[in-house]
Amino acid sequence: MASEISICNMALAYLGQEPITNLLDPQTKIEQLCLTFYATSRDSVLESAAWTFASFRDVLDQPTEGPWGENLHPIKPEWLVVLRCYRSLGSNFIQSGRVGSQSRSLPQANWQVIDGNIVTDLSLIYVTGTLRVTEPNKFPALVQRTIAALLAAEMAIAITENVKLQTNMLSLYENNLAEAMVSDGIQGRSEVINATQLVSARGRGG
Repeated sequence: MASEISICNMALAYLGQEPITNLLDPQTKIEQLCLTFYATSRDSVLESAAWTFASFRDVLDQPTEGPWGENLHPIKPEWLVVLRCYRSLGSNFIQSGRVGSQSRSLPQANWQVIDGNIVTDLSLIYVTGTLRVTEPNKFPALVQRTIAALLAAEMAIAITENVKLQTNMLSLYENNLAEAMVSDGIQGRSEVINATQLVSARGRGG
């Protein structure tokens, strides 16, 4: 059964370290490092692709009015990244019930994320994105390995002072990520999230 500790111990194994048994009350430097870097490593992997196991679809139709008369749709706490907002689903979409490639041709809304809200001129929007999945058992095995590799890279210098090992862990992370995305794509669509999408999703500069 996957757990935060099992993923941390996979990362430590990559670094040639002994396993830990405690994250709730860390007593050692390594336990503290695992606690410090685990959540950010997990979220970074989730942000790296539009994973099918972490995807969400929702409809927002109860905005509040912003200071310039715009509509503010609050982003839910469990949403890690908002990827797209649509004006409508369209008759073809509704008849087929498909998301896949058809979603690319749906009418996009004009939107931006500012201060925890989706800001748009629309009172009703259809939203897709990535959830902040925190339960390790929901991660496919390849995603667990990907998180572990990134976690190992984050901790490598602090634990081993070995720059080459950190570089090797980053390469392992990239390889694991690519493999996990291929596996996820077999089940549905795994889209790489590029920098432009993340800027839009996070409302940077807003």
